[in-house]
Amino acid sequence: MIYDIERCVFSCVKEPIPMIPSRSAALSVLSILLTVAFVPCPASAEPVNSRAARIVLFVPEGSELPAGHIKKLQSIGVRAEAFYADGIETWGWKVARREIFARNPDGKIEIVVARGKLPESTTGNAALPVIQKIAIDTATKKAGEAAAKQSVWWIFYHCPDHEVK
Repeated sequence: MIYDIERCVFSCVKEPIPMIPSRSAALSVLSILLTVAFVPCPASAEPVNSRAARIVLFVPEGSELPAGHIKKLQSIGVRAEAFYADGIETWGWKVARREIFARNPDGKIEIVVARGKLPESTTGNAALPVIQKIAIDTATKKAGEAAAKQSVWWIFYHCPDHEVK
């Protein structure tokens, strides 16, 4: 999933702005994250599920990172984990693990910043596949090939000088 980081703001003067731009996007995110949470584990004394959702922020070369981007994206991840775990428990199912996002050594949600060049001719929806490729390629290099194969990517973008919808 790819989201504009500017639309994922939690506090506003009058009321919070929705974390996810549309209901269909919310359902897509739900299905992806539930896949991570419920992937069958091998039968053993301690089931192991090494799959993880990974948050990637794409920022074009030459653009500044948005202020507070790490905290904002970590907050989105923590809220998403709580939302899904609480929802699963509400329906009476056991939650195998509450932390579905990859963590850094400090125990905080890992945010990978991917930078790349967006061609000037790539605008609107045509930019999204370019952003997705750069983001996943960069995150795969940082996480390693084995971890990347077990990942579900949640991609945000910040393109202040480029029209992307």
